[in-house]
Amino acid sequence: MADDPKPTPPKPAAFPWATVVVVATMLGVFALELSRGLDMSSDANNAELARSLGGNYVRLTLGGDWWRLVTSLFVHYKITTLAMTAVCLIQVRGVERVFGRLGYAVLFLAGGLVGGAASVAHLPPNMVVVGAAGGLFALYGAMVVFWLAVRDGLDDVTWKRGLRNMGVFLAINLAFSLAATHADAAPFFVGLAVGAAIGSLLLFRVRTSRARTIRAVAALAGALAITAGVLLAVPQPAAPSAYAKLGPTGALLDELVAADHALGQHLKLLPPPGSDRAELATAADRVDLELAPPLVALRARLAAAAIPDAQRTVFDAALRHLDAEIHLCGVMSHSLRDPAWGAAHHDAFEADRVEALSAVKIMAAEVKKL
Repeated sequence: MADDPKPTPPKPAAFPWATVVVVATMLGVFALELSRGLDMSSDANNAELARSLGGNYVRLTLGGDWWRLVTSLFVHYKITTLAMTAVCLIQVRGVERVFGRLGYAVLFLAGGLVGGAASVAHLPPNMVVVGAAGGLFALYGAMVVFWLAVRDGLDDVTWKRGLRNMGVFLAINLAFSLAATHADAAPFFVGLAVGAAIGSLLLFRVRTSRARTIRAVAALAGALAITAGVLLAVPQPAAPSAYAKLGPTGALLDELVAADHALGQHLKLLPPPGSDRAELATAADRVDLELAPPLVALRARLAAAAIPDAQRTVFDAALRHLDAEIHLCGVMSHSLRDPAWGAAHHDAFEADRVEALSAVKIMAAEVKKL
């Protein structure tokens, strides 16, 4: 009958060339990363490298580099993550036999595109996401659909064992990948859903190879439309700061600028020395409770952050700047509570201010060198 719902897979491919091409491309990109100084012991030095090689850097992707949703599928930070991805692709190579090479390519690209768009929709603008999660899990989603479709043609033991093995393998890959830095959960689940949807479209009630090709092209067009819709709907991030060129670590310096602004505004509103003691005490409390703690916390984060070697001078200057401002807050608070002490230590206040300004100039000069 014309409406027979049974799956009609295409003629199996003789050799999984599409799988080989995808894995070989990932290996080639990883070799290029190694030649450009990939640091497998720490991801801190790799964000800029990933961005230069096509990682899904949210700010740039939203700014028009939509191609990063595809290129990021082939970029990896760790040999272990790459190895796991390659093993998974080989394990699920049966997708190419079931859906054909065109179907395989459409599933991988569609899952990668929509999954990457999902990451862009909710991650901060300075985040860089790499890896083939969306594309890989789209292949798994399609294979799960096929396995469910052939339920009647297999004995219970074989069917349950196959489905269980697939589920365990999928769960291990999900946990392993999410444990890595610069991974995001969205592409995994979105890719799985995209794969299941396209797999169903290509598998059921398709009588000719031409009809299947038309459906595959339509599925890819639909994925492109969804991706474009998401990227156009997401608000453009604020204009990048002077530290945007530093990549993700630049966000720490953006926080420093915001803290500087808050401190500067407070300095303008300080009550004069002859003000009521209660007013002076209130201003001192604000310094102690509102201004100093964020500076101390930010300094701790800067000191603990894994900073790329090329940016070390910039962040050393940032630490000097924060040290001066934290000390400045202490002097300011003491001066407000004891005006006589403040008058005697006015030189210390000025010294901290000069040191903070000097460190800012050094930061700006070092950033220009990068």
